[in-house]
Amino acid sequence: MEAEAQCAELVKLGLVDGIVTDDSDVFLFGGTRVYRHMFNDRHTVQCYLASDFEKEFSLDQHRLIAAAQLLGSDYTEGVPSVGPVTAIELLAEFAGDGGLTGFKAWWTKVQSGIDIPEESSTRFRKRFKRQNVAKVFLPPTFPNPAVEDAYLHPEVNSDPSAFEWGVPDLDGLREFLMNTVGWSKERTNDILLPVVKDMNKKIQEGTQANITNFFTGAVGAGGFAPRVKAVGGSKRMEMAMEKLKGADGNTETADKAEEYPVRKIMSMNERFAQEAQEQTDEPTGAEKPKTKKRKAPAKGRKKKATPALEPEDEDGESDYGSDIDIAELEGLEGMGEEGPPKKKGRKTAVTKRKAPAKRGRKTAK
Repeated sequence: MEAEAQCAELVKLGLVDGIVTDDSDVFLFGGTRVYRHMFNDRHTVQCYLASDFEKEFSLDQHRLIAAAQLLGSDYTEGVPSVGPVTAIELLAEFAGDGGLTGFKAWWTKVQSGIDIPEESSTRFRKRFKRQNVAKVFLPPTFPNPAVEDAYLHPEVNSDPSAFEWGVPDLDGLREFLMNTVGWSKERTNDILLPVVKDMNKKIQEGTQANITNFFTGAVGAGGFAPRVKAVGGSKRMEMAMEKLKGADGNTETADKAEEYPVRKIMSMNERFAQEAQEQTDEPTGAEKPKTKKRKAPAKGRKKKATPALEPEDEDGESDYGSDIDIAELEGLEGMGEEGPPKKKGRKTAVTKRKAPAKRGRKTAK
């Protein structure tokens, strides 16, 4: 008996509100509401609904099982060289062509060299054929119907009786710990008896609490939790998902900004830090928003001011055109009828030399 299968059955019977696990195999058994990171302080608790998979990505239980046969799970090794993106692309490509059975039929023809051009004419099939013709080899039993049957009809206890809180079975616990863990009878009594005595005392006093005391009203609906979409996903995966939805005739787009805003998934500590930062960044009533100060112009040679460009017209183009460079405008300044611009530089004082006096004898008159 699989634990994930039994938990999925309890949800179907309405005995529990959801399943706390990090194992995605629970969806293959028909789990409908799964909570992740319940006991991880570094992450916010995340709720996943099987109805969202089917509505947003056209991934029902049968297609999730088909993806498991490609990727591998507890019951199958999967197909080598096939990752999550390629698996979804295969499901989308052969959605209307027999699913995995149609994929195996086509791939067998490809590896035997008897496929016709019409069967391998799509862009995905050309690429998959070119990249994997010598790498991907399907097992003879692929797709294995026993794997699908194990997920669809697992061995579970379907008793619809509601849960009741009771006292621990001391004899059963003692036998389990002695046979499984290897504790002695004395050690087992030393550990269990104080706990049982304390529980009985609290029950008599009416102070014993259980997990159901912390929940009131309808729970597990997820109505107050914001829908979150991961940021920075694979473009190939998004295209494959859209193609898979199109194969089912679902014309709704997966990306609905109004209904499902894009949010960054963050831990509780990161969220508290962000909220504290937003509070400190908000200006009070008396404070004015800070404005950036303009830097003083650097000392040195002054440049002539360039003519201000005219505002753009309704078409988004200015009268100067889109190919004019500002640097060219600065270089063309001063070029007119008066000739080239004067060279700028330091002015140096020029002194004229006096003519030397004529040599000769002076005669007195």
